[in-house]
Amino acid sequence: MLLVGIGLVPSLAGWVALLLGVVGLVAGLAGIVPGAAYVRFSPDGLTVKYAFLPGSTVPWQDIAAATSERVPLIRHKLPSLVLTYVPGYTGVQLGQHLDGERSYVANFTVEPGDELAAKANEYRERYGAAEAVG
Repeated sequence: MLLVGIGLVPSLAGWVALLLGVVGLVAGLAGIVPGAAYVRFSPDGLTVKYAFLPGSTVPWQDIAAATSERVPLIRHKLPSLVLTYVPGYTGVQLGQHLDGERSYVANFTVEPGDELAAKANEYRERYGAAEAVG
């Protein structure tokens, strides 16, 4: 698509082909570059990094719940990790904004949404309560 776009660039079709080629190239590189996108669980919080964007971390005490829900992504609904933040949380929301105090992390990992949610809740219970008391 990049080559087609370059060849047709003065026309609208050329710009569209060029744009699709760039998106395909970035997506392809993200798929083969190790560590380009990940979900990381640590005692400090949940970190989400999308390809070629900086990662963001939310401490466990700011996450009220983690569930797996079927979220609409383009034309299909896929099970994704859905995060509910504590009331009044005004920090960065991980992934895509869903509604109110919720966001979702598109499932770009090999783990199903249920496993991601279970692991997130395990870390939230273990480290969120300890940090809130301490």
